[in-house]
This record gives sequence, C-alpha cells and structure tokens, in this order.
Amino acid sequence: MNSFHEYTEPIARLVEQQFPDGVENDDIVFTALGLAGEAGEVAEKVKKLWRNQGKTKGSQLTDEEVKGLESELGDCLWYVNATARRMGSSLQRVAANNLAKVADRTARGVVRSQGDNR
Repeated sequence: MNSFHEYTEPIARLVEQQFPDGVENDDIVFTALGLAGEAGEVAEKVKKLWRNQGKTKGSQLTDEEVKGLESELGDCLWYVNATARRMGSSLQRVAANNLAKVADRTARGVVRSQGDNR
C-alpha cells in the first residue's frame, strides 16, 4: 500500500457494516469513543510489556509483540478514518493538516511548548 487512499476506499465499504442500528451517517460519538477505547488497548499492551518484561523500547519487541501492537494501531487507524469521513474530511486531509501543523511549530521553535494553539 502506497497511500492512505489505498486504505480508505476499501475500508469505507466495510465501515458502515460495523455501526450499531440507529447510528446516523454523520454521528461521530461512536467513532470517537471507539478510537479512545482502541488507544487504551495500545496503552494497555505497552503497559504490560513494561510491567511484565521491562520493555520500554520498540527495538526490544518480538515479532509477535509488534504484530499485536500493529493490530491495535490498525484499529485506531480504522476509527480515525471513520471519524474523519463522518465529519466530511478524510484520512489524507487529517495527515496533511497534521504535517503542516508540526512543520509550522518546528519552524517557530514551539514543538515542546504547551497548549493546542502555539
């Protein structure tokens, strides 16, 4: 896969099948809560790797541990994409906006500052 477009188009056909009955096409509550849950699962896996094995670096992970985290990160990506689509945006646009924001903060020397609007 070379682009977000190659992800978003096939996954879009599957997205609507995942929502519970009664969820409207522009409802972002379900997708935002799903994202929070999946991000929590990523954090939980990392916590257990640290607690049980003292692993704090990606280079310490086994192939199986990497696959487990990739699976949870993929679920996060699914919910980011679904949320973006439901608010009339796209994964491509979210990524481009984030890149521009970080580049701007870097150029202004405020990457390590606090607050959303730095």
